[in-house]
Amino acid sequence: MEGYWLNVATGKYIEVPDHAEWIEDPKNARRIGLSPRISKSIVGLNPLNPKGRVEILLRAMKGGLIRVRSHGNFITFEFTTNTGDALWAAERFLAKTGLAGPFSTLLFNNLRTKKSVELSYNEFEDMMKQDPELVMHEQKSKFNYSKRLLEAIEKRLREEGIYEY
Repeated sequence: MEGYWLNVATGKYIEVPDHAEWIEDPKNARRIGLSPRISKSIVGLNPLNPKGRVEILLRAMKGGLIRVRSHGNFITFEFTTNTGDALWAAERFLAKTGLAGPFSTLLFNNLRTKKSVELSYNEFEDMMKQDPELVMHEQKSKFNYSKRLLEAIEKRLREEGIYEY
Protein backbone atom coordinates (compact mmCIF):
# COMPACT_ATOMS: atom_id res chain seq x y z
CA MET A 1 0.00 0.00 0.00
CA GLU A 2 1.18 3.48 -0.85
CA GLY A 3 -0.02 6.57 0.97
CA TYR A 4 0.31 10.26 0.21
CA TRP A 5 -0.73 13.61 1.59
CA LEU A 6 -1.72 15.95 -1.25
CA ASN A 7 -2.03 19.72 -0.74
CA VAL A 8 -5.08 20.97 -2.65
CA ALA A 9 -3.81 24.54 -3.04
CA THR A 10 -0.23 23.85 -4.10
CA GLY A 11 -0.45 20.40 -5.67
CA LYS A 12 2.51 19.33 -3.54
CA TYR A 13 2.40 15.70 -2.47
CA ILE A 14 4.55 13.57 -0.20
CA GLU A 15 4.55 9.80 0.15
CA VAL A 16 4.04 8.82 3.78
CA PRO A 17 4.32 5.53 5.69
CA ASP A 18 1.36 6.36 7.97
CA HIS A 19 -0.86 9.41 7.44
CA ALA A 20 -1.70 10.19 11.07
CA GLU A 21 1.71 9.52 12.58
CA TRP A 22 3.51 11.43 9.81
CA ILE A 23 1.34 14.58 9.91
CA GLU A 24 1.50 14.71 13.71
CA ASP A 25 5.15 15.82 13.44
CA PRO A 26 5.12 19.65 13.04
CA LYS A 27 8.15 19.50 10.69
CA ASN A 28 6.29 17.19 8.36
CA ALA A 29 3.12 19.27 8.59
CA ARG A 30 5.14 22.34 7.57
CA ARG A 31 6.75 20.45 4.64
CA ILE A 32 3.38 19.66 3.09
CA GLY A 33 2.06 23.18 3.74
CA LEU A 34 -0.31 22.65 6.67
CA SER A 35 -0.88 25.89 8.57
CA PRO A 36 0.83 26.28 11.96
CA ARG A 37 -2.61 26.67 13.56
CA ILE A 38 -3.85 23.32 12.28
CA SER A 39 -0.51 21.67 13.01
CA LYS A 40 -0.61 22.87 16.63
CA SER A 41 -4.16 21.55 16.98
CA ILE A 42 -2.90 18.07 16.04
CA VAL A 43 -0.01 17.92 18.51
CA GLY A 44 -0.95 15.80 21.51
CA LEU A 45 -3.60 13.73 19.74
CA ASN A 46 -2.79 10.03 19.78
CA PRO A 47 -2.45 8.51 16.28
CA LEU A 48 -2.50 5.02 17.79
CA ASN A 49 -5.94 5.56 19.35
CA PRO A 50 -8.68 5.01 16.73
CA LYS A 51 -10.60 8.18 17.67
CA GLY A 52 -7.40 10.22 17.92
CA ARG A 53 -6.31 8.91 14.55
CA VAL A 54 -9.55 9.95 12.83
CA GLU A 55 -9.37 13.37 14.48
CA ILE A 56 -5.79 13.90 13.26
CA LEU A 57 -6.77 12.92 9.73
CA LEU A 58 -9.84 15.14 9.73
CA ARG A 59 -7.92 18.14 11.08
CA ALA A 60 -5.27 17.73 8.37
CA MET A 61 -7.99 17.52 5.73
CA LYS A 62 -9.62 20.65 7.15
CA GLY A 63 -6.25 22.30 6.55
CA GLY A 64 -6.53 21.65 2.82
CA LEU A 65 -4.96 18.21 2.51
CA ILE A 66 -6.24 15.16 0.69
CA ARG A 67 -5.44 11.73 2.06
CA VAL A 68 -4.49 9.41 -0.81
CA ARG A 69 -4.19 5.65 -0.40
CA SER A 70 -3.27 3.22 -3.14
CA HIS A 71 -3.93 -0.51 -2.90
CA GLY A 72 -2.66 -1.75 -6.24
CA ASN A 73 -5.24 -0.72 -8.83
CA PHE A 74 -7.57 0.79 -6.20
CA ILE A 75 -6.88 4.42 -5.21
CA THR A 76 -8.83 6.30 -2.52
CA PHE A 77 -8.98 10.08 -2.08
CA GLU A 78 -10.42 11.42 1.20
CA PHE A 79 -11.05 15.12 1.72
CA THR A 80 -13.24 17.78 3.32
CA THR A 81 -12.45 20.62 0.95
CA ASN A 82 -14.54 21.85 -1.98
CA THR A 83 -15.22 18.86 -4.22
CA GLY A 84 -14.23 20.61 -7.45
CA ASP A 85 -10.88 21.69 -6.01
CA ALA A 86 -10.22 18.17 -4.71
CA LEU A 87 -11.03 16.59 -8.08
CA TRP A 88 -8.73 18.96 -9.98
CA ALA A 89 -5.95 18.32 -7.46
CA ALA A 90 -6.48 14.56 -7.80
CA GLU A 91 -6.35 14.77 -11.59
CA ARG A 92 -3.05 16.70 -11.52
CA PHE A 93 -1.66 14.29 -8.89
CA LEU A 94 -2.52 11.24 -10.99
CA ALA A 95 -0.99 12.82 -14.10
CA LYS A 96 2.26 13.61 -12.26
CA THR A 97 2.63 10.29 -10.45
CA GLY A 98 1.31 7.88 -13.07
CA LEU A 99 -0.24 6.02 -10.15
CA ALA A 100 -3.44 5.19 -12.06
CA GLY A 101 -3.86 3.27 -15.27
CA PRO A 102 -6.88 2.73 -17.50
CA PHE A 103 -8.11 -0.16 -15.36
CA SER A 104 -7.57 1.53 -12.00
CA THR A 105 -10.56 2.14 -9.75
CA LEU A 106 -10.79 5.51 -8.00
CA LEU A 107 -12.83 6.14 -4.89
CA PHE A 108 -13.49 9.75 -3.82
CA ASN A 109 -14.83 10.29 -0.28
CA ASN A 110 -15.93 13.77 0.69
CA LEU A 111 -16.08 13.46 4.47
CA ARG A 112 -17.77 16.86 4.81
CA THR A 113 -20.73 16.11 2.52
CA LYS A 114 -20.66 12.35 3.27
CA LYS A 115 -20.78 11.62 -0.48
CA SER A 116 -18.67 9.05 -2.27
CA VAL A 117 -18.18 8.00 -5.83
CA GLU A 118 -16.32 5.03 -7.27
CA LEU A 119 -15.35 4.94 -10.93
CA SER A 120 -12.63 3.83 -13.29
CA TYR A 121 -9.74 6.12 -14.12
CA ASN A 122 -10.99 6.35 -17.73
CA GLU A 123 -14.49 7.37 -16.56
CA PHE A 124 -12.94 9.96 -14.25
CA GLU A 125 -10.82 11.44 -17.04
CA ASP A 126 -13.82 11.58 -19.41
CA MET A 127 -16.01 13.30 -16.82
CA MET A 128 -13.29 15.80 -15.91
CA LYS A 129 -13.11 16.83 -19.60
CA GLN A 130 -16.86 17.39 -19.71
CA ASP A 131 -18.09 18.57 -16.31
CA PRO A 132 -16.25 17.83 -13.05
CA GLU A 133 -19.51 18.19 -11.10
CA LEU A 134 -20.75 15.00 -12.78
CA VAL A 135 -18.03 13.02 -11.02
CA MET A 136 -19.54 13.38 -7.54
CA HIS A 137 -23.07 12.35 -8.41
CA GLU A 138 -25.15 10.98 -5.56
CA GLN A 139 -23.87 7.68 -4.25
CA LYS A 140 -23.97 5.91 -0.97
CA SER A 141 -21.10 6.68 1.37
CA LYS A 142 -18.26 4.19 1.12
CA PHE A 143 -15.93 5.35 3.85
CA ASN A 144 -15.13 3.38 6.97
CA TYR A 145 -15.52 6.14 9.55
CA SER A 146 -18.37 6.31 12.02
CA LYS A 147 -20.68 9.17 11.00
CA ARG A 148 -21.29 9.85 14.68
CA LEU A 149 -17.56 10.19 15.35
CA LEU A 150 -17.13 12.47 12.32
CA GLU A 151 -19.98 14.68 13.52
CA ALA A 152 -18.51 14.91 17.04
CA ILE A 153 -15.10 15.90 15.67
CA GLU A 154 -16.71 18.42 13.28
CA LYS A 155 -18.52 20.01 16.21
CA ARG A 156 -15.31 20.25 18.24
CA LEU A 157 -13.48 21.82 15.28
CA ARG A 158 -16.23 24.43 14.81
CA GLU A 159 -16.02 25.27 18.50
CA GLU A 160 -12.27 25.80 18.06
CA GLY A 161 -12.91 28.00 15.01
CA ILE A 162 -11.41 25.51 12.55
CA TYR A 163 -13.56 25.57 9.43
CA GLU A 164 -13.30 24.29 5.89
CA TYR A 165 -10.18 25.00 3.89
